[in-house]
Amino acid sequence: MYTKLLAGKIRAGQMVPFIGTGLSMACGLPNWRLLVERIAEASLAFDAPAAFASSSQHYLATLRMCFSDDMALVSFVRARLARKDPAAFSEVLYSALYSTPIAPGSLLVPQPNDIHRYLVTIFNRQPRRIWTVNYDDLLEEAAMAVGVRVRTLHPRDYTAGNGLHIAHLHGFLPASGREPRGFPGIQHAVSDLTLAEDDFHAVAADQTGWTSREFYRLVQDHAVLMLGLSLQDPNLRRVLAMSRHAVNPTPDRHFALLTPLGPQDITPQSDTALSLYQQADLARHANELREWYWKDRDLTVVHVPDYSYITPFLARLHYETYGRHSGQLWEDAARAYERVRPQVPAAQQVVRAVLLGAIGRLERDFRISDPDEVLELGIFLLTPKHQLELVFRGNKRKAKKPGRTFSAGPDTPTGLAGRVYASCQGVRVHTTDKLHNYHVPSSPKRETDYSGIVATPVIDWRSKGLPLGVAYLTTSTADGKVFQLLDQPSGGLYKQQADKPAIVPIDVTLSDLFRYLSDVALAVLSLFDH
Repeated sequence: MYTKLLAGKIRAGQMVPFIGTGLSMACGLPNWRLLVERIAEASLAFDAPAAFASSSQHYLATLRMCFSDDMALVSFVRARLARKDPAAFSEVLYSALYSTPIAPGSLLVPQPNDIHRYLVTIFNRQPRRIWTVNYDDLLEEAAMAVGVRVRTLHPRDYTAGNGLHIAHLHGFLPASGREPRGFPGIQHAVSDLTLAEDDFHAVAADQTGWTSREFYRLVQDHAVLMLGLSLQDPNLRRVLAMSRHAVNPTPDRHFALLTPLGPQDITPQSDTALSLYQQADLARHANELREWYWKDRDLTVVHVPDYSYITPFLARLHYETYGRHSGQLWEDAARAYERVRPQVPAAQQVVRAVLLGAIGRLERDFRISDPDEVLELGIFLLTPKHQLELVFRGNKRKAKKPGRTFSAGPDTPTGLAGRVYASCQGVRVHTTDKLHNYHVPSSPKRETDYSGIVATPVIDWRSKGLPLGVAYLTTSTADGKVFQLLDQPSGGLYKQQADKPAIVPIDVTLSDLFRYLSDVALAVLSLFDH
């Protein structure tokens, strides 16, 4: 899926990423439409017409009748609030961006995920710049987490410095408690955001302003990989239209990962019901027309089924672009296996004790009350032969020998471990799930003493994202606490203490469990750093 072509452009320093809100949604932040709805509803606390005092939904519906365009709706709300309290809109916007309906009165302190870590790792090379229209600081947090020096650029402060530059073309509004030195405060930061219709008009009119210059610099000087964008942003569409090579289009210049249009996206234009075949046919034609339109603007649409495919896509780009040649990533990752010497009996005894202790801490921190639920915690490592070998096991019932292997080939992974390693995505499955024996050659069915398994890649982000192996745990049941953990952003949901300035987690999630298993594996490997 274009990975070889894109990897070549990245290696040559020609390609840069342009990031949209789709990548922040997975971390708990709202998309554009939801943000607008939250702004409208939150504004009622400051400006409540009598007819809508008891119904934010009626107010929102009425505003949508008045303004078919969301940017005009935001302009209206901001203008209304400015007449009552100049600071009100800043509070409304911040609340809309970082609040959550899951726990009213709570703060969302979003945490970056592997997509953000891959982006800052892959593109921390010439021209060492990532462009984004997002207001949040997830890319900055990811860069600091992997040890990459970062410099934030935005309309108020765009002085270049050292390290990887994150250019926030629509402004910068970091999460609470993570404001960088010199941050002007929420009210000033909000005033710099490109958000409402008036703001987009101002950017278009100011051709010499920083935002316009950066948009043109992005599109005209580089090949661009667009992720998490719907391609509806007026500034982007304007610059692409003005910069296109109308007479001699440049093939494969820019790329955008988009989900394909489907029957659910069709708006009926008459009372005549369409058959499923007609709906599918219309969707196919719609995708062809959309691809033609953007191809005419030097942009190639790359279809991915859904958001979950972005992580494997970036993982493969990392594999292709790391080091001097494709595949060096795994050559360097396999050195961890050579370093630990898992065949030494003394090492097995020490690590087994560490893993059993980790199970105890997991049961405490994740509030697993059934002592028989978690059975085993183990670690696969990549070998120099590009296999995943089960090297360490901590089983609560009895000591078990390691040694089972699976293929880790990027195109031919086998077993759950191989699938997790190649895709760089954690999974939680029952033993009856097809992923459990992923592409394992037909053989007599292996009896298992567990019902569920959770597995996650072990990536050393401090060492340029080396994928060292896979960590897993098994459970006696698929109905216990482990399988009840919510599949939502890791550590993102926090509640403000009534009598303390600190914020504490409301609950742990499946993503937290993935991170815990990976951290345990990295801690085990650190025992052999000598």
